[in-house]
Amino acid sequence: MTDQNFQRQGNDIYTSVTIPFTEAILGTKVNIKTLSKTVSLSVPAGTQPGTILRLNGQGLAVTGTSGDLFVEINVSLPKTLTDEERKIIEEWEE
Repeated sequence: MTDQNFQRQGNDIYTSVTIPFTEAILGTKVNIKTLSKTVSLSVPAGTQPGTILRLNGQGLAVTGTSGDLFVEINVSLPKTLTDEERKIIEEWEE
């Protein structure tokens, strides 16, 4: 997982996280830093790059109302493959 950067829009906070493609395919849990704590976010199996998941109430609290934290999922692809990995992927595509 890469370091997170936050952007604010009103009471809502936006960030992103990068996960390996295997975790995007199989699903995973990632730790996400909010403004006040770290929470576990479930990333469902089959998550596509660019998917945005919402953590309700984890944004900025202003005048008693809390915004949400939106997390964009980025997927890291391997730059090189072993012959065995390439064979598995080619068989999977058939």
